[in-house]
Amino acid sequence: WYREKPEGVGFFSRKVFRSGVFIGYDLVLLPGMRSVPFIRVDGFGLGEDCGEIIRQGRFLFASSAFYLAEEWLKSHPVSDDEPVWMDEIGSLELFGYGFHRLVREVLTEGRELRVVFREHLFERLIEYYNVLNYRKIKL
Repeated sequence: WYREKPEGVGFFSRKVFRSGVFIGYDLVLLPGMRSVPFIRVDGFGLGEDCGEIIRQGRFLFASSAFYLAEEWLKSHPVSDDEPVWMDEIGSLELFGYGFHRLVREVLTEGRELRVVFREHLFERLIEYYNVLNYRKIKL
């Protein structure tokens, strides 16, 4: 979606494989495509600079990646008509963790937020963030 019209600022999660085995995700910052370790399947390390580890099921999240994404958005201002990209938000955000603060901030500013989420969380996310104006697109 971003490649079709590369504008705005944000991030996405890219799958990471080691020797053909899925080990997690890296956080990729837009624009620029800078990549940092973000999520690993339990048993695959995140590295020493990942900050506090947040565990959800079999996944380990590097708290440093959440802070980096927040700083990235703040240090790369774009015009009001350009979108903010987030891939993805989900259960962590519904409990006030992860990218929760960023989602609230972007919505409060009235910015266009293009977000990826798990289908089964859609209604809960809309209600939790009190989103009244949205368009749901399946890619």
